[in-house]
Amino acid sequence: MFMMRKGQTTQIFFFILAIIIIGLLLLFGVKSIMELGGKVEQIDLVRFKIDLESYAEEIGPVYGRWKKLEIDVPAGIERVCFVQYDDPEGDVWYKQYQGLCKNDNEDYNFLMCQAWQDDESRNVYTEPFDKLDIGINLGNIEVGGVDDYYLCVDTSEHYMKIKMTGKGDKLLIEEWE
Repeated sequence: MFMMRKGQTTQIFFFILAIIIIGLLLLFGVKSIMELGGKVEQIDLVRFKIDLESYAEEIGPVYGRWKKLEIDVPAGIERVCFVQYDDPEGDVWYKQYQGLCKNDNEDYNFLMCQAWQDDESRNVYTEPFDKLDIGINLGNIEVGGVDDYYLCVDTSEHYMKIKMTGKGDKLLIEEWE
């Protein structure tokens, strides 16, 4: 019969223990790397928010100052929409009739429409809607080039080109081609 010596038994337990320790290190290492990836994504979102808000603060109050911007957009955001909350003609119901809120419009987005109508604490939204869980408010803005009181910019290339123009009491945002 096959008999093991005392030294051989100790080696088997050593190898089993080594396999368990290596397995645990790999498990916790992969978990840490995945968490780090999530934190990097959050940092990108915060940087995006800070960039937009700082440009708005710099340009908005100075009448006539303008700047063409190419801003990096975090991965996963397909488009960024800027919405204005005041209708120059004083119509309080204008929001529900605009493209973001019309089922047959290519810009239609139910969640953005609801937020636009109900929550004036932010005026920049992203698609997918829940990607940006931190609100961005650029102050009093006006969107140019459209009559729908909103401007959606495609960001599939992970950047967006916009032009910001200061109007003293508000900031004009236009798409820059």
